[in-house]
Amino acid sequence: MVPLKLRCLKAEAARAKMKITCIAHACLLIEAGGKKILTDPWILGPSWGGNLWVYPPAKAVPEDFHDVDVIYFSHAHEDHFQRECVARLPQITKEKAKVLIPDFGMPYFEKAVKKSGFANVHVMQHEDVVDLAEGVRAHMQINDQGDHDSALILEADQSTLLLQTDSVVSIDEAERLGQKFDIDLLFAITILTGIYPAFCDMPAEQVITRAQAKRERSIAYALDVTRAMKAKAVVPYASDLCYLGNLYHINALHHHDKAAFLTEVAEKLPTTEGIRMTPGDWLKLEGGRVVARSLSDADERAEKLATFAIAMQARYERSWREEHSRTTPPFGTLVENLSDALSKAGKGWPHAPYRVLWRVQDADGNRRNIGHVAGALAEITEDDAWSYDLRIDVPAFRLRRLAHGDYPMGFLTLQNGGLRFHRHEDELTPSERAYWQTLLRLRIPVQV
Repeated sequence: MVPLKLRCLKAEAARAKMKITCIAHACLLIEAGGKKILTDPWILGPSWGGNLWVYPPAKAVPEDFHDVDVIYFSHAHEDHFQRECVARLPQITKEKAKVLIPDFGMPYFEKAVKKSGFANVHVMQHEDVVDLAEGVRAHMQINDQGDHDSALILEADQSTLLLQTDSVVSIDEAERLGQKFDIDLLFAITILTGIYPAFCDMPAEQVITRAQAKRERSIAYALDVTRAMKAKAVVPYASDLCYLGNLYHINALHHHDKAAFLTEVAEKLPTTEGIRMTPGDWLKLEGGRVVARSLSDADERAEKLATFAIAMQARYERSWREEHSRTTPPFGTLVENLSDALSKAGKGWPHAPYRVLWRVQDADGNRRNIGHVAGALAEITEDDAWSYDLRIDVPAFRLRRLAHGDYPMGFLTLQNGGLRFHRHEDELTPSERAYWQTLLRLRIPVQV
């Protein structure tokens, strides 16, 4: 028989308000029904080949999360499933926590999570439901656009919380979710990062103009999602990041504009409250309402970011040395192996011929070119004027890391600061999109 005092404590925990604490980026700590739920713990260290860093920095470290009951990994991108943070989580958490991951129809994500030491991995299909505690229920929502991404809906204490993560759903899907659930609080992504336009070779004024247009599109999309889901309150998140070192200037191009989004919410969605959270801030939900909050002022001054970059210089340099640590294959062999790998990856190309010029440069300035007509053999060429639809410039040290399997996301890792490109078309064409997708299959051998 359970003692009366213990029964009372459990009942009190079940009735307790849902508390959501912002850790950093897409990492939240959610407390509901006596359980602690950790989401997408990228808390420190670099991701995407040492190019992206958490900013503003978290006030916690992975070792702090020794009493977590549930962990949700939304997808396999490094700024959501980051190896350093995962490795530093306490062993007791890896052994006891129930880990929720989406089923993308391929085993790679489950294998990666289990390989990281988690013993209780629960793979969920689209719209699967799991009870995490009495009165606490989680709904898995896999991206409807074909992306390997997901969102999570949590219901507790007569409140509904939706975590969008990086799942760029269609507006039709957002409307469906808004009709199916009474969404009280939405954590929405308000930034669309990636390779374009900051890493595209074009005149500087065009890069600046198009980066601004991309920020505006990102905000407009987030506003449409919030409206479609009929969220009573919205928090912009999954955008706490920055570039350091020789990519520091990209911060002026690819950055979140949470203040602009919240201004749009206030002006265009009068029934939705916009809430700004920074690391360490928390909200409490009860009966579908935000009943308590502890919020700090966001400091977006350029000087604040510069101070962080200076403080992180030694850590950045350590990452930079790691990125340059591979010395094999030798440059000539590396280029030959890349050429062979491109020929294999491009087999079965279903579109019209698409010409791609690869320019690979080693640390000593030595450069070799590869001409690749998608669907045909790639060939090493000395012709700098080789006619192309797309040109890809990539440092040899990146390809060596890729060949050695150092990048969990494979070639995708390079598409946020690891290479530069040029194209003649103003917009992304179906052929270019298909070619980038083809490169996800790229496997470069270390030796032949």
